Amino acid sequence: MLTRLIRATASRRDRDAFAFAERLFPACHAHQRETKAVYLAIEQMRSTPLTSCGLDIPIAEVLGDRAPHSRAASDSLDAVERQLALEEELGDRDLVKLALLQVADESVTKRLLGPALETSHWDAATIWVRSIRGIINERVRHCGGCKCGDAPSNNKMQLTRSGHLGGGPRS
Repeated sequence: MLTRLIRATASRRDRDAFAFAERLFPACHAHQRETKAVYLAIEQMRSTPLTSCGLDIPIAEVLGDRAPHSRAASDSLDAVERQLALEEELGDRDLVKLALLQVADESVTKRLLGPALETSHWDAATIWVRSIRGIINERVRHCGGCKCGDAPSNNKMQLTRSGHLGGGPRS
């Protein structure tokens, strides 16, 4: 009954996120909660709706190029002031570009990890090679409540790549 009520009153994004989470983790409310949060965060960062998505797809493939996320508010006065201040402070355009990419990495990581960011030890630069499954599991590990055992500890995770855009630990 509650499920029908949620579906009837929710937005398209919320309904899609709920269906996605329920389909992937039918028996674990913690995984459903974190899956919905990750789905909605991804949808907010994309320019188009998320139509289909596998859990093992890296965020770089889901969100695309890093550059738009570094310019997300490039038309705002705050963004222009930030860039000018960085250029004045650093004196080197390449360093400014690198700093803005780092800010974008941190922003995307914050949006995807949510409250788990406070206790996670992930480097923001590695978010682009992380899988959706890894992000969901990281959130569940730090927020708790999992009864299904699908959130392995970091010690049990298999690391498949190095942590930078060329490839990194993927969880």
